[in-house]
Amino acid sequence: MSDTSIVARLARVLPSIVNPERDGAGHHGRYLTLPTLLDTVRPILAAEGLAVLQTLGPDGVRTLFVSVDGELFDAGVHAVNWSTPPQQIGSAITFARRYALQAALGVSGVDDDGVAASKPQKRTEGPIRGDRSVTAAQIRALQAAYGSVERRERLALWSEVIGRSVTTAKELTAVEASTILDRGKS
Repeated sequence: MSDTSIVARLARVLPSIVNPERDGAGHHGRYLTLPTLLDTVRPILAAEGLAVLQTLGPDGVRTLFVSVDGELFDAGVHAVNWSTPPQQIGSAITFARRYALQAALGVSGVDDDGVAASKPQKRTEGPIRGDRSVTAAQIRALQAAYGSVERRERLALWSEVIGRSVTTAKELTAVEASTILDRGKS
């Protein structure tokens, strides 16, 4: 007899979820859109008697999995900066929903056309000599814009935007900081 607990159902579902193709395009390349992600995972979850709910609260977006038996699995909260200007809050919520669900299900949008692999590798170490370092004002602006985002997630996002790994804002160049701040405005 198979285990029907919500955790057992999720464990059975996870191996069958494939990474969808990135179908959105933005200033910083292609990404997986929320509708495509939901269209991919909902039928797989439903086959196991599961559904996903995402609610908004004071701390951000909470991702919950529910079973037809009434069980609930809380996958946690993805922070949202509610002080974001009203014109941008919808984008911030969509971003949080997309990344929270991707993290909960171990999903990543795939680079299906090999573009990332065919591009020359960007430098992966700190700024090269001659690059102007990030300014104190830029660090304050980064803290204001991304302070509510978990540190590990914030650094991963910044690394993705600039194309190299960083472990602190002080490793950024002024140009990289500007690029990150501009992305936050979009």
